[in-house]
Order: sequence, then C-alpha cells, then structure tokens
Amino acid sequence: MCTKTDGKEEISTKSHLVLDDKEILKITLRIFQELFVLEALDEDSDFFEIGGDSMQAASLAAKLQKEIGISISVSEIFANASPKALAELIQSRRKEPIERKNIKHIPRAKEAEYYPTSPAQRRMYILYRMNKENVAYNLPSVVFIEGSIDVDKARKTFEKLVEHHEILRTSFEWRENKVVQIIHEKWELPFFVEKITGEFHVEKLVKTVIQPFSLDTAPLMRVKLIQNENQTLMLFDVHHIIADGTAVELLTRDFNRLYTGEIWPIKLQYKDYALWLREYLQSKEMKKQEDYWLENLSGNLSYLDLPTDFKRPEVKEFGGERYEFSLGDKLSNEISRNSRELGVTNFILTMSVWNIVLAKYAGQSEVVIGTSVSGRTTDEMRECIGMFVNMLVIRTFPEGEKCYMDYLKEVKKTVAMALENQEYQFDTLVEKLNIERKLDRSALFEICFDYHNMEFHDLEVEGLTFKQQELKTGKAVNELLLTCSEDKDRNITCFIDYATSIFKKSTIERMAKSFIKVLEVISNKEKRPLEKFFIKDIPILYEEEKEIIEEFNKRTYREYDYSISIPELFKKWVERQPKQTAIITSDGTELTYENIWEKVENLAYILWLKGVNREVPVAIIPHRNENMMIGIFAILYAGGAYVPIDITYPDDRINNMIEKSRTKILLGEREVEKRIKGECIFIDFDEKHTVPKEEEKRRLFDESEKQHPHDLAYILFTSGSMGGPKGVGVTRKNLLNFIYDTQEREIIGQKGDRVCCITTPSFDIFAYESIIPLCSGSSIYICSQMEQLDAKETAKKIVKYKVTHFQSAVSRMRLFVENRDFRLAFHQLRFIMSGGENFPYALLEFLKENTKARIYNMYGPTETTIWSTIKELTNADSVTIGEPIANTRVYITDTKGHLLSRGVF
Repeated sequence: MCTKTDGKEEISTKSHLVLDDKEILKITLRIFQELFVLEALDEDSDFFEIGGDSMQAASLAAKLQKEIGISISVSEIFANASPKALAELIQSRRKEPIERKNIKHIPRAKEAEYYPTSPAQRRMYILYRMNKENVAYNLPSVVFIEGSIDVDKARKTFEKLVEHHEILRTSFEWRENKVVQIIHEKWELPFFVEKITGEFHVEKLVKTVIQPFSLDTAPLMRVKLIQNENQTLMLFDVHHIIADGTAVELLTRDFNRLYTGEIWPIKLQYKDYALWLREYLQSKEMKKQEDYWLENLSGNLSYLDLPTDFKRPEVKEFGGERYEFSLGDKLSNEISRNSRELGVTNFILTMSVWNIVLAKYAGQSEVVIGTSVSGRTTDEMRECIGMFVNMLVIRTFPEGEKCYMDYLKEVKKTVAMALENQEYQFDTLVEKLNIERKLDRSALFEICFDYHNMEFHDLEVEGLTFKQQELKTGKAVNELLLTCSEDKDRNITCFIDYATSIFKKSTIERMAKSFIKVLEVISNKEKRPLEKFFIKDIPILYEEEKEIIEEFNKRTYREYDYSISIPELFKKWVERQPKQTAIITSDGTELTYENIWEKVENLAYILWLKGVNREVPVAIIPHRNENMMIGIFAILYAGGAYVPIDITYPDDRINNMIEKSRTKILLGEREVEKRIKGECIFIDFDEKHTVPKEEEKRRLFDESEKQHPHDLAYILFTSGSMGGPKGVGVTRKNLLNFIYDTQEREIIGQKGDRVCCITTPSFDIFAYESIIPLCSGSSIYICSQMEQLDAKETAKKIVKYKVTHFQSAVSRMRLFVENRDFRLAFHQLRFIMSGGENFPYALLEFLKENTKARIYNMYGPTETTIWSTIKELTNADSVTIGEPIANTRVYITDTKGHLLSRGVF
C-alpha cells in the first residue's frame, strides 16, 4: 500500500498479519523457490546444493527481513543452509508474535530544483572533473537484432525509456559547494542511424559511439542503430554516473517492454533513493556497519604490490585489454562439487584461490582486494535504474603456515560479514580511513574479483530476436580484475581485464594458468586432505611453465676450455702485447704486461719454495697498488688459493680471517707483519728475492700444469648473516667461466678498454675490476683509498687516465652521480656496471640522460662467482636482474623453497 508521512509519499508493505510456525516455513520455502526459480523445493534442500551463491544469500536475507520482519545475516544463512533450518532459526528468536513489515522505508522525494547525489555519484563527478575526456566510465552495450526493426518506433521507444526513468534525463552540476543532480523536462536524445554493407565489425563500430559525455547536459545517453542487409546492431552508451551493469540490463529489458506498448508504474526513481540514502547513512544501522568496516580495516593495510612489466605511470591510465579463458566442464563440476561439500559458494572458493595466487605472485601474506555488489538491497531498488553498485573491501591473510581449510573458512566469514555490511558506501569508507588519494592508483586496492551467476537471454518481440553481446571496451578501470561467470549448466568461464600500461598479455596469461593450477590442486583433495594442505605447499607453477624455465636455463650452455689456468690467460696477453700498459696506479705509475709477468713469475717461485701448491690458502693484505695484482696472480700461478684481506680492517678481524681460512703463508708489506698474532710465514712484497733460473721457471710451469679446474681460486669472507665473517671458496673453473662469459658479451676485451678498480679486494666484484680485464688484454686503473670515497678525485683520474669502464654498488653510484664533478666523467665512460642492491629506475633515467655508456645491472651472491645474472639496461623500460650468465641455472623460489613462475616476487 502507499501511505503519506509528513507530506511525503512512502513506499511501505506494512501489515499486521501474525505468522505462526507453519507460515514462517511456508514463506521461507516460497522465497527459496522464487530466488532459485524452482517449481518445487524440499524443506531440507541445501542452499549450496541447489547452487546458492554469496549474492543470493544477501538477497535471501533481504527478502526474509522484508516478509517476516526478522533480520537474518548471511553468516547465519551459510550456517543454516536449508529452508527448514532457517525457519527454525527465525522461530527461535520469537519472543512475541511476528509482525510482517518492511524495515526500509524509501519516501518519494518532494519536487525540487535539484536533488542530492549518492556518494558513488560524487566520486564519479570528481573523476570527471579531473579529466573530462576520459571514457573509462562509459558503459556501452551491444544488442544484435534479427529481423526488420521499425527505426522510427525504436527512436520513440528510447524516448519513452528516457521519459520513464528520470535518471536518464538527469544532469550534474556543482552548486553551493556540492554536486547536485538536476532532472530535465526538456531534452533531446542523441539518436543515430547508419546503414552499411557487409559484416559488422562490432568493436570498431562501438568506438564510434563511445565518446566523452558532458555531465552538465542531459540525457547522458546516446543510441546508434547500424543496419546491414540482414541485421540491426543496436549500440547505446550511458555514463556510469547514472547507471551500473545491472541498470544496463534493465534498460535493454525495459526497451523491449516499451517497444511492445507495455506500460507500468515506476515504484522508485533514483532521486528518491539518493535522498533516502543521505538520511540512512546517518542511522544507527549504518553506524553499526561503519564500526565493522573501521575495525576490519584497522592497522596498517598492505597494498597488494604485484610485479609489473612496465613502470607504473605517474597518473593512472585506463587503457586495457581482456584475456579470456575457460575452466572446462570437468574442473567447473569439481569446483561446484567441492563447494557444496565444503559448505561454501563457488564465489568464496574461487576467491580464496585467486587470493592465494595473488599472495604468491606479490610475495605478501596479506591480501586486500575489492569485489562489487549490486547495492540493490530491496525489491524496489532492483527495478530502479541508477548507480547502485558498491565496492566491498575483502581483507584476508593467506599466510604460508595456514592450512587451506582454515583459510577457506576465513574467506567465507570475511565475505559473509562484508555482505552483511554492504550498504556502507565505499567512498565514505575511504574518507573515514583518511587514505591519501593518489594519481597513479586507486585507494585501498587496484586488484578486484567478481563472480557472476548470470547469462544473456535472447528476447523475442514482435518477430524480432534481441541478443545481447559481451563487449571488449579496451579499457580497465582497475589494474587487474578477474571475473568468473557461471552459466545455467554451471560451467565457469573467466576473463581478466588488465591495465596495458603496466602488464603484458603474457603475464596475465601466466596468472590465469596459475589460477587454474591451484584450482586443480584444491579439487584433487582425495590425494591430499585440505586440512593438511598448507598454503606454503600449494604450487602455482604449471607443467608448461616448468618446461619454459628449463628451456630458458638450457640456453646458457656453453663449451668453454677449462683446462687452461688463469695465469696462463694473462700470460697469453703478455706474449701478444708485452709493451702494452696493464696497470696504472693512483700515483701515476704505469706497468706493462711484461713488467707484471716478470714480477709474478719471481714471486710465484718464492711461494712455491715456501710450500704453496694446489689449493694451499695464502692470505694477501696489500696496499692499493700494483702489488695487489702481482700477489694474486703469483698465488694462482703457484697453485694456491688467494685470501684477500683489506688492510684497513681491524686487527681482530684480520686475525680471525687468517685463522678461519687456515692460512700459514701471508703476503704483504712489512708493516703488516706486526699486526699478525699467530705463527705464519710472512713474505714481504718489497723484499728483493732471488730471481729463478730458466730451469726453475720450467719446474714451476710444470707444477702449474697439474692444477685442476675444480681447485680453489680464492676464499672470500662475507659479512656473514649470523654475525661473524664467513669464508666462501670459489673454484678456478667458476672464475674461468665468468671470464669467458664477460668476453663473449664483449663487456671487456675491446681495444682501449680500461677498467676503474675501485673496490676492496675482499669483495668478489674486485675480480671483475682486476683479474678479468688483465686476462682479456685490457688495462686497469687502481684507485687509492682516498679515491674510493671521494667522487671528485675519482672523476679526475677517470678523465686523466681515459678510463672506459666503471663499476660500483648502487649506493655508491647514487652518491657519485650527485657530485657535479663526477658527471663530467660520465661522458667518457663506455660501460657502467652496477648491482649488489636494488637498482632504482630513477638512477637508470639519470644515467641515460648523462652518458652514452652501455648500462648493466648485475645480481648474484659471492657463492656463485661475482654475478649470476646480468641485464643490459641501456634501452630498457624497466629494471630487472636479467638472464643467467653462461652455464648457470636460475630458479626463483618462495621463502619455503618452492619454485615460482616467471614474473613473481
């Protein structure tokens, strides 16, 4: 009935019929039948068995509240899943006879010049003001019409449609510091007709309709009929501020009704809802919902930070594509069966799996995503055209140590509570949480998940058949949206809408396959009970991806000659270019290949006489001069493994390293000897040693020939994650492999190459700056200790000595690039190598702008020989660690050691 309150016409279904137990069960059964479109239903029928989903649970709760007058939550529907159990729950709550009533009263708004807007409309208007040319919030629709449609009748029908629904002839303006909606009595509908020959190219034709709207001009809708010889394509486009997805379907339905001459009264116009909502948002009920959301989203919310293929634009872009895939009959049936057995909906089960995939890709144990609800919580709202859709924030914690069943229960509870509190507006929530709005991404989340139990029905009207078609719009409101859609046969098809500004199609395809993989694993619960299946053990890697990774690693295979020793590589260059400069020290001293080899050979002979042979560790504590390299090559030539120790280290650390490496022989200047506590043989660089005779040189050479590729080349001491220094041994084969790879990439070994040796010998990258150039026919400049820290002095020497290669850790590189004097040095460099730390894109941009050098990022722990992967960034749009070097395999795992897919953190 209709009543009037304070001059306002009010929608109400209030009556005073007292309901007994049988009537409560009867009403509950009827609501079930209407909701699931069933002719008959047993009182013990299970909500999940008959295909109930989360949205239907919310609808069921709303209908029960309307007709019986008692509030039932979605959680209670999940727990009492049959009509009988629900009826008994309602009966148990009765303390007095139930009075059937409608809790929500939506008054008719008085006629006014303008009306308030809903929070969602206000957000749309603000987004429009920020970019009036943006078409991301257009909602185009396509309908194929078979048969000959009367164009003039179609035009008049659309005009009736606009007349019927006030929101279609509503515009928006900024008045008195707020957005208002204005309903127009006079308006002109943009209606176009075009005749073409041949087939319809739908997506191209749609682009002719999708144009920016001016929100201050009604109607915010345009229609175009395109006809060929056999069909008519009906395209219409509306702005999201006046409609949502459900509204677009209602528009198609109402067009057909009006086309046949049907007339029906409108129970609710959108302005009535917007005015009512403004008051309802201040109610006690809404305060309870607000309290829930503020509590649920308290603390530090983790923004889901997925790895991207491209740098995120500074201002969000809306270009997008859609990737479609099907789960197939078998997997779809298994999902439905499992959902029923586990007491959840397909929506909840598939969301739990999507969250696990996201968590593993992002390397996070907290996942915050969005899901949309229609926002139509009463029958009147369900028939009303307008912007009702609301976004719900789903925050869950798929931690590795949590078993899947516990996590599924968590998702079930979280979704149920979200649906019970779905009327609280997302835009209001963002304001209450004081979340900073950013230009490059949306508040709270950019990743969404939706599940639809709907299908398009062909309509036949006056000899015409109307077929609605899914449309690819080429836009993405969110960075990533997975939508699962279930048809009448319960087959599930999916599509992912993604932002092309940050994702490649190949990445989305991998994520889709990971989603299917986890669904398959979960569905095969007979093999492994879900109560014992921990999230950390759920694989996301599918077989095809494993094969791709293996093929990727196989590409690195090379056949190198590991029989030659490292000193022999150096000696070959001695023979080719004896007078070529090999080393320049900071005081300007220059030594040729010939000079160096003579000193190496002499010192190696002394070491051999002192007992150095295969894998005997020899500590070397040099100043930053030519003795560093002479000592290292001498130790290697004698067969030993060098143990480099920075002369600036404290005495305790030096002695600790000597003790742990079990070295009994030490190379250094005489001043170092007094710092050593234990007994060892000390060899002074500066002491004049007996020059070996030719026969002795041959004996030394013969001994060096006995060296094996798997012999140790050096022992480096890292800082050690457990506190004290940890020794790491690297073989000669590994070092040779690194030399060969560097040469093959032509990083070092070209005419005129000169490398800046700036790193302490105790770090593995030192070998790249010293051993590799000298084994490739290039030269090195050895920085002094002062120059290691002084960008200005280093820059002077780079320019003075024509250095072409500069390598540094990212942190030092950033300090050096900030120095004006060092920027001059960049113009001379041909190669810039950096690594060991995260390489920021801003640093890459600076280097690109200030040098013509080739730029490389390297990655790899000491244990894998200097670096394991390398990436040239000279022309790159993003920073990665690149590909493995020769004869190296790279696998990316999670914290538990499980192999991950490409593109995963």
